[in-house]
Amino acid sequence: MLSQRIPHGPWQFISQDLFKEAGRWYAVNVDHYSDLFDLLNEDITAPHVILVTKAHFAGYGVPDKLLSYNGRVCEFSQAL
Repeated sequence: MLSQRIPHGPWQFISQDLFKEAGRWYAVNVDHYSDLFDLLNEDITAPHVILVTKAHFAGYGVPDKLLSYNGRVCEFSQAL
């Protein structure tokens, strides 16, 4: 894992990750400035993750940088 620069303010740089624990899929958003995180474990499909991400952007603003690894659980065709 590469180190990232710490931003100068909140919500400038966030990471989004998908992971599986105990048979359930989760999505997490992490703010690199405050280490505040938001965990989603309801419906981990591309349309739902996109909807929740849009809601975060509406509430906190659009970050300057979003880091994600493009999880296999969300196929591009699901987002259309």
